[in-house]
Amino acid sequence: MIDKSVADLMHDGVVSCPLDTPMPEVARQMTQADISAIVVVDHEGCLAGVISRTDLAVLYGYDEMWPHLQAGQAMTGKVHTVSATTPATEAARQIHQYKVSRLIVTEPVVNSEKERPIGVLSITDIVRTMATY
Repeated sequence: MIDKSVADLMHDGVVSCPLDTPMPEVARQMTQADISAIVVVDHEGCLAGVISRTDLAVLYGYDEMWPHLQAGQAMTGKVHTVSATTPATEAARQIHQYKVSRLIVTEPVVNSEKERPIGVLSITDIVRTMATY
């Protein structure tokens, strides 16, 4: 991974859903795209949070409640982000430091403190790259 950036390893593009997406639809989107997490965006398409398969499994335990929740109510709002130009080795260190499975790759929105998601870098992406050495 020497001299590689996050852009070299990440999944380009993001599967996302709006804040008001019902949880059954979130589960359908994740299943159809065969992904382990979905990015939640606000009405401007900016990063609001993330929902993982683990989050969905936990919610399923509350069978009377989860079908009525929306993505904005169930998401994890504290999301770890990285830019596409970050060295891949630094991103791997952040994944370890924060004890997360993925980093959302973002670009800043002009004149705003918001970020727009442009990709995802997961542990799987890093291991896949390591296997090519």
